[in-house]
Amino acid sequence: MKDLRSSNKMTQEELAKIMLVTKQAISSWERNVANPDHKQLCFLADLFKVSVDYMLLRTIFRESLPMPNLDGSKTPSFRGESDEEFSYDLQRILLTPSTQLHLGDYSLSIKDRQMLAEIINKIFERFHELNPN
Repeated sequence: MKDLRSSNKMTQEELAKIMLVTKQAISSWERNVANPDHKQLCFLADLFKVSVDYMLLRTIFRESLPMPNLDGSKTPSFRGESDEEFSYDLQRILLTPSTQLHLGDYSLSIKDRQMLAEIINKIFERFHELNPN
């Protein structure tokens, strides 16, 4: 949380005033001595324009990934509805242990993910060897 606050050029006092808590509360949250409640956590995520999962260190992605609807369309996110607005590093997704990945009913282990990343890299290397332009 300290990184998010600092990157937004905000002091503990300023954040405390916005959150209606004491500077000591902010300091405790940043030192992991105490935690904001769920409403405060949601407010902080909105304030810093990140996902709650990012705040909880459950993902390395600042924003939530767009989730497909049952009909295959994407649910609009706060970034917009166009696929062109989303850009994710596939290798980063594959190698982030906290991201739950499945292939059908099979849950992918970190070893599976590493193997997939290597296979994909080899495919792209070979493709670029055969198609240099």
